[in-house]
Amino acid sequence: MQPSIHIWPARTLYLGPALDAELHRHHAVQLTIAVGTQIDLMQDSGEWQPHWAMVIPPDQPHALRGEGLMASLYLDAESLDYAMIESQIPELASGPCSCGRLPDRLTERIAAACAVAPDCSDADVIAGGIVDALVGGIRQPRELDERVGKVRDIIDADLFRQHRLDELAERVHLSPDRLQHLFRSQIGIPPRRYAIWSRMNAALRARIAGANLTEAAHAGGFTDSAHFSRRFREMFGLSPSELFATGTSLTIRGCDLNQ
Repeated sequence: MQPSIHIWPARTLYLGPALDAELHRHHAVQLTIAVGTQIDLMQDSGEWQPHWAMVIPPDQPHALRGEGLMASLYLDAESLDYAMIESQIPELASGPCSCGRLPDRLTERIAAACAVAPDCSDADVIAGGIVDALVGGIRQPRELDERVGKVRDIIDADLFRQHRLDELAERVHLSPDRLQHLFRSQIGIPPRRYAIWSRMNAALRARIAGANLTEAAHAGGFTDSAHFSRRFREMFGLSPSELFATGTSLTIRGCDLNQ
């Protein structure tokens, strides 16, 4: 067994043994897939209900427990993937939703990935497969517009700066509204959210390289470890300390869009 976490802009994917979580809430959208045995979900009512697959919308109190394997995909609440899921599952407006059992080929791929800690490319296929299973396979690959790529590079090159949308738009000769729409359509989140992710990714890479949590926070341009932890939990549903508490067997990969 080789549990792993893969992080891209707008999403993170956990593959491994089912994790128990006490009642909590976070701003990330959570898609959890059970493999082998069902995972129990508890909401405010205090009653445990078994599920093979579930979508937990932003800011919804929930607790989980399980004994088998699982994949948990956390999506940024402003992502296009979640917008598509919302359009296909209107019941999410009232709280977590059970999605029934997903295709065997997907759960079999998740089970195999839990054993080997896949690379970013294979993990991306699994993450995409989870979303596609929920929205009917309507996601389409997009070729990156060079203007979007330039804006992404500008943000990545200076993590400590507060990049204003109008300034970024001027650099690539677009209106702010057009840049906002084009960037979100291709990256999956607006430039503002991407800048936060980019800083968190830099901090996470520093932590993986051996920096302590405070040093990692500074590497990503955060004022302190508490600021970093708060932002990380908001977007991905868990804190950096919880992530690393899993132990030395956990593989963590910071993934780029083209991996």
